[in-house]
Amino acid sequence: MALNLLDKMNSIIETLSLKTAKLKHLALFISWIFFLTGCESMDVKPLPYDENIGVVKILDNPKVIVGDFVDVMEDCFSARGIKTREVDEFYTPRTGEYWLKYTALQSFDFVTYLSVADVWIYKNGELMAHGHWQLDWKGGLTFSKFDSTKEKMEPFFGELLKNYKKNKKL
Repeated sequence: MALNLLDKMNSIIETLSLKTAKLKHLALFISWIFFLTGCESMDVKPLPYDENIGVVKILDNPKVIVGDFVDVMEDCFSARGIKTREVDEFYTPRTGEYWLKYTALQSFDFVTYLSVADVWIYKNGELMAHGHWQLDWKGGLTFSKFDSTKEKMEPFFGELLKNYKKNKKL
């Protein structure tokens, strides 16, 4: 009887060990999938609607080397009927003007690609909207990290400007 009980205990221990090993493998597999998919994330405080928004001044950021970032940004604003104008980084906004500061960072994996972007929109010195976008794990092993700036930024600016109706296709 003692031998039978010992066999049952060994069987239970073996089963628990297998289940623990399976859970460890499952956790490792799930982590690997997230790494392969290279998720992107964003945190956005949308720009409140203002029918008198006028022209949003985009303060030049000479440190940004993502060549088409400003063009894509301007297209996203234009698609919602918001005019933009690039101005010098030292521009002093006038009372009532909307102005925008931005940064965009690249990463390298055989070629450069957009991996982080931040946009701040102000009026009268008050932060009206902000958005942060990034490729988690710098895109991991997924090929979507090589998508164009436009493909990555349209959903981001869509969320940032969601209170403005999109009136044309980009």
